This record gives sequence, structure tokens and C-alpha cells, in this order.
Amino acid sequence: MALKRVTYNNRTFYKIERVGFERCLFSESSPDHLIVPDAVKFTASQGGILQSVEEAVAFQIEADGQDNSDGHQATRTVVLYGSFNGKPLALLDDDPVQNIVKSADMCYERETKGGLFLKKDNSYVHAVIARAQKNNRVLELPGQARRGLEWKLEPEKGRAIFGSMTEPYAEFMRSKGHSEVLVYALTAAEVGRIKEELVEVRLFSLCYKNVVCAYARFGTMSRARAVLYAQK
Repeated sequence: MALKRVTYNNRTFYKIERVGFERCLFSESSPDHLIVPDAVKFTASQGGILQSVEEAVAFQIEADGQDNSDGHQATRTVVLYGSFNGKPLALLDDDPVQNIVKSADMCYERETKGGLFLKKDNSYVHAVIARAQKNNRVLELPGQARRGLEWKLEPEKGRAIFGSMTEPYAEFMRSKGHSEVLVYALTAAEVGRIKEELVEVRLFSLCYKNVVCAYARFGTMSRARAVLYAQK
């Protein structure tokens, strides 16, 4: 596990020694915890975008505690909660181009007025559904009646969230004394209260130790880290 400092476009970034992330350049962490609109502004000031949850996990493993990597981390990975064909589901997406996180100011403002809900016939929602289905990132929700109970991460669910980093992340957490990765999500009962024609927009964030939050809001405060993709 290692970080390497490099200069790109007259800025200093980190590279990580991990297959599949050769083009990724990671900025230093934001010095403070930020709400998502400010996290987006911070990453733009670094010339990049918010890291995805898969990228955040890859960096966390390689950094192994350096540069605030083991604290709360914001990501651009979006979760759409809603009922589809009578099933309460979570659909995941972190497309670097078509991503609602780029409109974080608007999202935050709407969220403060009662939550961020979109109609299922919205073009962005259609695109997320298509990508989530294509990339096997559709998850059935836990049936507990109250929030705070976790998915104990099964491999299939893990790959939908962490992609190629599922097994390395589990191994990394075991090396830190945690037998499992816990993902806190909205429950089936909560999603069942969302109107049939709507989805609710939430975000993934790395929380603490072996906990990942799948219901962060645009007002959640976390540290931000930019990622950009160098030309081969």
C-alpha cells in the first residue's frame, strides 16, 4: 500500500499503486468538513470532481490513515430510493458526467424544504435506472422496521457498491480488526412511504471505521477529495 505524489497541470496530486486506477489522480483532502455544495466547489478548485465510493475506498486502502483518509469522506455516488414493480429498491450511480451532484446547490436548497424527490419520468432518473440495471447496481432493501440497522455486506451487494474494491476493502477492514463492512441504508418500510411516482435522492459517504452510509444528504458534512483522470 502506498501513495505517490505527482505534479499535474502545476498541481500536486496523489497516485495510488492499484490496478484499474492508473489514470486516477487524487487531490489532498479538504482541510475541513463540508456540506456537499461546498465539497463540489472544493473539488472544482482542484480541477476535478468528487471521488466515487469505489475510488474513495481504493484511496483509503492505499493511504492507510494518511491525509484524513480514514474519516468521513463525501462521494459523488448517488442512491435513488423508490418502489419498482412493488419492490423497494436502491439504484446506484456515479457517472462522472451526468451526475446530479454537479447541481449540488439546487439539490441542497430543495432538500432543506422537505427532501430531494424526483419523478420517475425525469430524464436523469431514466438514465440512472438504465445505468444501474446495465451495471448490476440495483439492490433490494433490508426489511427492518427502523433505521440504523445494516446490511451485513454480502459479495453481490458489495460489488454493486464497491465494484472491484469489494474483496480488497473487506480484507483491509479485517486487517483493522473488523470482521465485516456495514452499510447503513434506508429500510424497506421507509422507502415504502415514498410516493409511487417518485424516487428520493441520497448519497453514499464513507463514515467511520467499517461503516458506510447509503443515506447521506446534501447537507451532510464530510471531507472532500477531488479525483481527475490523467491522459494515458
